[in-house]
Amino acid sequence: MPELSVVVVALDDEQRTLLQVLVDGTSVARAVHSCASFPMATGDPVVRRIESANPDVVLLDVPTENPNLALRGIELLHAQMPKCALFAIGNMNQPQVIVNAMRSGACEFIERPATTTDLLEAFVRLTASQRKDHTQESRGKIFSVVNAKGGSGSTTVAVNLALALQAAHGNTALVDLAYLGHCALHLNLKP
Repeated sequence: MPELSVVVVALDDEQRTLLQVLVDGTSVARAVHSCASFPMATGDPVVRRIESANPDVVLLDVPTENPNLALRGIELLHAQMPKCALFAIGNMNQPQVIVNAMRSGACEFIERPATTTDLLEAFVRLTASQRKDHTQESRGKIFSVVNAKGGSGSTTVAVNLALALQAAHGNTALVDLAYLGHCALHLNLKP
């Protein structure tokens, strides 16, 4: 499993240090940066510091006494960094905070006090879902151009379709299954 980079955001110094130790203890992730305040606005220096760290995961500690500050931070980070996974850590006895955290963009809500096992399970779920998404994205597609009779222009359509797909999406293979195919001629190639 590849190592994940994690940024820890917590107002409390002890909690921030503890979360960094727990993240490093999973041996599948490492804390690359930590912040002592939540982002407040789009141009906030906290957002810029987190973006510059280019993390795979941002771990946000939701304080019990003022959860709205953390929820606003989750919302801002989700808008600024949509590909970054956001994990919230908080008390499970506040169901509305959990719901609001998920609505703001958090993909995991971990119970406080968190353990290395809790974080490890969350990281494993994240990498499994990313792997699943990646394999679905990387699958190719097959397009067939078949003619009803010779001279109807299917080779021209196939060649132009292949060129358009290559320009839009990159690697493309054009296979002419006709015994005396003319794709090479259309592409000005010598077979």
